[in-house]
Amino acid sequence: MFKAVAIIAIIWNVFGVMSYLMHQFMTPETIAALPQNQQDFMNNIPSWRMLAFAIATFGGLFASVLLLVKKKKSMVFFALSLLGIIIGNIYDVFIVDYYKDAGISGLVLPLLIFFLGVFFLSYSKKVDKLGLLK
Repeated sequence: MFKAVAIIAIIWNVFGVMSYLMHQFMTPETIAALPQNQQDFMNNIPSWRMLAFAIATFGGLFASVLLLVKKKKSMVFFALSLLGIIIGNIYDVFIVDYYKDAGISGLVLPLLIFFLGVFFLSYSKKVDKLGLLK
């Protein structure tokens, strides 16, 4: 079970890194093809929001690899990743209300990301208490 959770965490966070890179390297043409609310969001996103996104995704991936190799430091990086998730969600949901046009269904992915961040941090703490992390 331990290895399965760690591998799932790695796969999940690889998708997060890919999403970050796609956002970071969008061309003006790609942005212009988006719906207007997404264009406005992408054209006005502050650098600190992208930094939070990077910390969430790369921190989560690094934490997942550390978990797979049973290192205690995974807890630190899962915590940093969760902090990045929280900061990003505060901006997206409360500052710019990015999901207002999508309604409740638009909150599914941000909530899933948040709850998985909490789960992976909690899981790393649990397996540490069981003595599996060094």
